Amino acid sequence: MAKYRRKLKEIEAFQYDGDFMNSNGEYYVPEWAVEALKNGILYYDSQNENEPHSTLFISHPNGFVLDIKVGYYIIRQSDGIISACTESYLNEQYEIIE
Repeated sequence: MAKYRRKLKEIEAFQYDGDFMNSNGEYYVPEWAVEALKNGILYYDSQNENEPHSTLFISHPNGFVLDIKVGYYIIRQSDGIISACTESYLNEQYEIIE
């Protein structure tokens, strides 16, 4: 996981690859992402009722729901709000902190 900074505002981020667990059933994402999954902030569902629950969604505090595509970055802001963005947006708005 890498850290990024935007206008003196730090976030934590990782790139979503389609899963949160390896083949041994172990999580390989940050603990805050696991907690968000357990608490329903991040959740799997389907685009329609005839499909399996294989799409990852994020529920924002304001009620907005976003489906997260493979390759998007899932970010946690300093205030704890979790959201997602494309790699190009992340690179335009944030710089990586080593």
